Amino acid sequence: LKIKTDTAFAGVIAIAAGLALISFIILILGVAGFLNHAVLLGFFVLIALYSVYDLRSSSFKYKIPKLDISENIMFGVILLFVLLNLLGSFTPETFYDSLLYHLGLPQYYLNEGGLKAVAHNIFSGFPQNSEMLYTFAVGLDGELLAKLLNLAIGLLAVLALYFFSKKHFGRKTALTAAVLIYCIPMTSVNQVMTQVDLHLTLYVLLSLFLLI
Repeated sequence: LKIKTDTAFAGVIAIAAGLALISFIILILGVAGFLNHAVLLGFFVLIALYSVYDLRSSSFKYKIPKLDISENIMFGVILLFVLLNLLGSFTPETFYDSLLYHLGLPQYYLNEGGLKAVAHNIFSGFPQNSEMLYTFAVGLDGELLAKLLNLAIGLLAVLALYFFSKKHFGRKTALTAAVLIYCIPMTSVNQVMTQVDLHLTLYVLLSLFLLI
């Protein structure tokens, strides 16, 4: 499927599609009973090797545009919130849903070596795509990597909004949209905790944008 869009936006779409594929592969590994550090590390190495090969063969270049004063201010505000959310990601996880199933179940699956039902926890009956990504992250390097993955997915959602808005409404409108969505308190709350709201935001936005 060839998508008529700019290269940067196509890159965001490709990353989101790749994350979806990874979540399905982790689900298959979990059902088959192959969830352990060695298998996940080997899978990560394969992804890294393919990524290096793909980047070396790619001619993609993105030139950062010159911004005016108001655009520089908005970009600076976004960078400030990215830094604050990054620092917040290094705090211990305390969110109830994360401890119950967003991270709790992935850790249980890893302890058991595969997807297993948990008594009195209904969420173990329908593992979510985001939880499979968290399983991958926790299996590689623990809770911190899962939190940084969540941060990256939130930023990817903002990039998707920015590139789509830039194409249809101009750069200043795109930056305004990015500031409005990323600098509200609820977004920061979702960025520093391993929730799934921004994951859902990313794929809903991309579905809408691709439809348009």
